[in-house]
Amino acid sequence: MTRTFFIIIFAVLSAILIGSCKTDDDLDCPDGYIQVDGECVPVQHVMTTVILKLTNDSTGNETEFEFSDIDGIGGNDPVVDTVFLDTSASYNNAIEVWDESSDPVENLTSHIDEYADIHQFFFNIDNTLNLTVNYNDEDANGWPVGLATIYITGGESTGNLNIVLKHQVNGKDGNQSTGNTDIDVTFPVVISH
Repeated sequence: MTRTFFIIIFAVLSAILIGSCKTDDDLDCPDGYIQVDGECVPVQHVMTTVILKLTNDSTGNETEFEFSDIDGIGGNDPVVDTVFLDTSASYNNAIEVWDESSDPVENLTSHIDEYADIHQFFFNIDNTLNLTVNYNDEDANGWPVGLATIYITGGESTGNLNIVLKHQVNGKDGNQSTGNTDIDVTFPVVISH
């Protein structure tokens, strides 16, 4: 074989290798995504505040309860409302999520809803608390989200409600241990007459 033939083969192989290597600059990520290690991944926001907006189904009374930790872990203690619920009642709950560390403050609820296919709230309830939380929304794939839920109370009791929001970029699987944790907050709850 001639030297020219080897030069041509080398040039073709180099072009193939160069063409197959993609840099971050080559990616065209959609809104809400950034380039990380050659992949488009959703932007993760700072989430400082969680608001529970509860409406009693039988009375129509609306109440709000807030968890706020504006300076994050290691700073000042979070400000946490105690959630007061009636016995033997049903509540529709809508969760709002805010970043109050930014200026202006940013409501991130619509962002979670827009990317519902990679977000899911999980609700962990103390055994001492007569409370059931049921999902009342789902993403386009049929997985629950948790921005809308139904709270059902039993008899008088007290305990904690832990709310965790998982960011599952590789797809939801209903497992709280999968993905990154965006939110992990705990509300004290009192159920009484």
